[in-house]
Amino acid sequence: CEAIRSHISLELVMPTTLQNRFAFVMAGVAAVTSPAAGSADKLPKSGHKYFFSIGDFGVAGCQNGFEQGDLEENGGIGHLACHKNRQEEVAQAMNQWAARLSPEAVISLGDNFYVRGVKDLDDPQIEESFEAVYNKSAMSRLPWRICLGDHDHRGNITALLLHTQRSPRWRLPALYYSFQLLVPGNAGRHIEVVMADSVALEGAMDPELVEKRRFIEDYTDAHVGAEAGHRHWEWLEQTLSSEGPALRIVVAHRPVVSLVHRSRRASELQVEDRLTKLLTNASGISPVIYMHGHDHAMQHWKDLRAPVTHFGNGAGGMGIHPFLPSNYETQRGAEVQWVEQEYGFAIHELGPSDLTTYFVKGETGEVIYAVRTRFGRP
Repeated sequence: CEAIRSHISLELVMPTTLQNRFAFVMAGVAAVTSPAAGSADKLPKSGHKYFFSIGDFGVAGCQNGFEQGDLEENGGIGHLACHKNRQEEVAQAMNQWAARLSPEAVISLGDNFYVRGVKDLDDPQIEESFEAVYNKSAMSRLPWRICLGDHDHRGNITALLLHTQRSPRWRLPALYYSFQLLVPGNAGRHIEVVMADSVALEGAMDPELVEKRRFIEDYTDAHVGAEAGHRHWEWLEQTLSSEGPALRIVVAHRPVVSLVHRSRRASELQVEDRLTKLLTNASGISPVIYMHGHDHAMQHWKDLRAPVTHFGNGAGGMGIHPFLPSNYETQRGAEVQWVEQEYGFAIHELGPSDLTTYFVKGETGEVIYAVRTRFGRP
């Protein structure tokens, strides 16, 4: 019975050939030819719900700081890699699709405010990098479910929590939390979205490694220290062991597997190892999708041993990252299916028996890749 319940079918809606797929992976750059986007022309589909996801987007205030000379190396927020025009073009594509699909929410994958989070509740970045960017017509009342990233944790997390009381669109009830989405046309079934905090989870790793974690000098121990980290792991393990959902989406800022070429601290690698085991165990109850930002590219990975899928989507406005060479195409039992160096976001289509994810290029608003994840049996 458990074997049947844990079965998942992954179907590439817009498949690329193996030759093209590994040509761009081995070259260390994104594919010059994207998969065809035929099925996207049929959106919206009757009897389906929609929501969006996007990561690493909060750069408008950061670019303003850079232009004003308020540089990160001097304790400021400005950074050369913050591209306000990219954030705005992705926001415009989101607005166009929102007008068409009437999505229920946007899921943030973290790094909402570069490069040092916010100072307080009245920090102008809240307006510059969020409220004034995603306020166009169809997006103006759309709620955002917030996940925190490491750059957010460099600032005032209490202010971000309190902004929930000020803005009807900003939903951050706690550092980590979960919520449900009802499955349309399938009475009694739901998917569960688990919003985790990568930096808090890191706090529970080996103390000698945590002492060397990224941005440790800026973090607040009460939020991301050892005690907070152990509480978070306990909550996450309990949450992922419960029965019920047709599918679980686990959201956290940092990846478990990634083809992006950037440094990883030893404490981050420990979190990746522990999450791999936890996601595998959870997939014995319901299929699991792990969604992350942090790495500035679009990615799709498939676990070869368990019904676990990984979507990377940290392409909302911060400078795009390069890729690793081909010998990294398999990591922790998962294999890369597709990667792309483009700014953009993802559309998630919830149907009676599956969830289809469409990756959208911000510059043109076109769907460049899609994959369907089927639910487990009840």
